[in-house]
Amino acid sequence: MFLDRPGTPRSRLGPSRSCARQRGAALLALMLVLLTSSGYLLLRGLNDHTNRLSRKADSQVALRQAKQALLNYAMNYPELGEDRGGEKGPGFLPCPDKENTGEAASNCSDKSGTTLGRLPFRMLGLEDLRDADGERLWYAVSVNFKNTGSVYAVINSETPGLLRVDDRDDIVAVVIAPGAPVAAQHGRPSDKAADYLEAANADGDVAVFATSAGEAFNDQLLSISRAELMESVERRVLGEAVRALERYTDPDDNGVADYAYPWLAPFADPNADYRVLRGRDNRSGARARQLGPNDLYDGRRHFVRSGVAAHDIVRNATDGAIGIVTSATAKSLTVEWLLPGADDGFDADDLYYIERKSLPDALSGVAGKGSGGLTLRDRKKDFGHLDVIPGDVVENISDGSGGVIAVVDDDTLEVKGLSGGKDNIFRRNDRYRIKSAIGRAADGRAGLALKDDSVSFAALGVRPGDMVENLSDGSRGRVLEVTDNHTLRLASLAHGKDNVFQPDDVYRLSRFNSRADTRRGLLPAHRPGGRFPTAMQVDYAVEDGIFVTSATAARHTVYAAALERLVRSSAANGAIHIDIENGDCVWL
Repeated sequence: MFLDRPGTPRSRLGPSRSCARQRGAALLALMLVLLTSSGYLLLRGLNDHTNRLSRKADSQVALRQAKQALLNYAMNYPELGEDRGGEKGPGFLPCPDKENTGEAASNCSDKSGTTLGRLPFRMLGLEDLRDADGERLWYAVSVNFKNTGSVYAVINSETPGLLRVDDRDDIVAVVIAPGAPVAAQHGRPSDKAADYLEAANADGDVAVFATSAGEAFNDQLLSISRAELMESVERRVLGEAVRALERYTDPDDNGVADYAYPWLAPFADPNADYRVLRGRDNRSGARARQLGPNDLYDGRRHFVRSGVAAHDIVRNATDGAIGIVTSATAKSLTVEWLLPGADDGFDADDLYYIERKSLPDALSGVAGKGSGGLTLRDRKKDFGHLDVIPGDVVENISDGSGGVIAVVDDDTLEVKGLSGGKDNIFRRNDRYRIKSAIGRAADGRAGLALKDDSVSFAALGVRPGDMVENLSDGSRGRVLEVTDNHTLRLASLAHGKDNVFQPDDVYRLSRFNSRADTRRGLLPAHRPGGRFPTAMQVDYAVEDGIFVTSATAARHTVYAAALERLVRSSAANGAIHIDIENGDCVWL
């Protein structure tokens, strides 16, 4: 036997080294396998992560396109919409697509849950937008921004968004990329939100949405806040105002340029705007044959709930007729014509304006059962028919507080907040009033003092020189002094029946006056149907005896007498000179 060193047999050393080498090779192989497996898993994870990011980015591109298209639609409404009345301004958004056709639904309501559906990409002028998983986008709109609401609705910077995303309020619309099916979403294709959306986005509450909710959630969501929408809308409104001012200062037909701008409107509270009821006669078929020219019919209105009553003034803006209401039902009015028009009455599709003298009663009342905190409820009212909208101001007369209305729902108003009062909340039996430029004179002796304890004339922005109309008497005059918050003293009243204010007379404050000392205030813009005083000179040729006359009511003869005086006083030169105390214009 051979020895490697003295006393050590070779046979004992050889096998030991061989096993060590084998174990080292096995360990190296195992390490290579582990490294290869780890590298594969790492690469697969990186690829999956990259794919998820890529798919998320693709969906985000579609969401951003949809959001921009909705903002463009709101800015260009009604040109891009279907506003049949032609009176809405910008800011409105389409209803969702309920049938997966790309077209918007004909109407949508928060009560029936139809404010949530797919994006109406065809109405928005888009291609068939889809997310990274090939699914069409979903869309929800705040009910007070839908374009299918009342044609008399108004959106402005005070109109709140009624949707909420996570903990963010004041959202007017959301767009959602549904992604691939998760959990129990086995019903695709369908029109059910739960087959595409998760958690709060599909729970039936169309006012609350979420951007995350655990692992089984892959919705991606973009929202449009009121501030974002109003940024584009206000840009358009400012552009329209600039163009209007440029047209105003353009040279006349003879090439003479005045370069003068209009006086401002110094009556400073737009929330107190006088509400003129507007609409179109929509008689048809057998009903049209049953109606006469003295009847006005509008199936979309409820005239009684809208505060229309006998002696209200009606104007047919289509043919020029003017009359007064003699009786009112839910859908129709009977009118006695004071000034006949081209067609002697109303026909289908004629545009009408109604000045409601009963508005002081319709816009005030007593808080009933269910009122409390920032909620006002009055079961005797239908605030929607009275054209009360978010952004209007309601005053708690009992408490002395006031606030901006956020939500209008039939007989209930929700207010964003109340301030300026004792407790700044609503309680049952509190007296309230929707702020308006029309009111009713309080009890007191007749004369040139107008007193109304339910308003603050100073808060309304009334100043000496502003015009006041006595709608009950037919007279008008200028404010001489704002004696206190609740009292105005007039310089005079003229062209009416008694030319004084009696207790319970209805008055109206005109927002649109021309005063040479005005330097800062509102742009003198006019809403359709709005009546405002004006000075003018009119060439007027009329034969003796052709006057508007009626013996059925004293107010009719007042109008006739005023016209007769104007015509006869101008007979010498063939022109009628009318100062601002006597003249009226109606914006059509």
